[in-house]
Amino acid sequence: MSEELIREVDEEVKRDRLQAHLKRYGPFIAAAVVVIILGAGSGAWWVDLQQQRREALANDFAQAAALAGEGRLEEALDAFAAVAEEGDAGYRVLAGLRQAALLVEVGDNEAAVGIYDEIAAAKGVEAHFRDMAIVLGTLHAIDDGDPVALTERLAPLTADSNPWRFSARELTALLAMQTGDEARAVDLLESLADDLAAPPGIRARAAELLAAMGS
Repeated sequence: MSEELIREVDEEVKRDRLQAHLKRYGPFIAAAVVVIILGAGSGAWWVDLQQQRREALANDFAQAAALAGEGRLEEALDAFAAVAEEGDAGYRVLAGLRQAALLVEVGDNEAAVGIYDEIAAAKGVEAHFRDMAIVLGTLHAIDDGDPVALTERLAPLTADSNPWRFSARELTALLAMQTGDEARAVDLLESLADDLAAPPGIRARAAELLAAMGS
């Protein structure tokens, strides 16, 4: 009986200690649980909000593209500008590229080149899109821009490892013609015309230019 009594007393003491701990730490435990629940809930809410935002941007981009397809260019320009302003990095680039292309279509090359330059200079832009912006910006600045500066800007893109090398070399040849460096232009055009890896359109244009130059 004494052992049983001791066990009962011991259990009673443990219950008293537990209750004392609960009274002391209970509010903190409850607060921690609330924080965890709210954190999980806010995390789910944030993910849901981001998903809704992405879907809204995708819808806005599609509507802008539809406006462009219908020939409502001014409205499409405003719509793409809104997506570029509100979207994340990916949508800013895509909307900017479409906006610049439409500006070229309406004859505002200067504004288009400005957008291409912004994309090329922006931090975090994927190399493929950055180089595309440089090529397109140079293409639409070639008549009014500084040929020496444009050539320097294209130089990294002419490397054998760059996917835009053929377009960059073609533009570099045209810029060489502008500066009177016919020898360099001919060398670049001949290499393009003979390069089976170059796109057929670029090879054909290179051959036509060589013929026009009598080379």
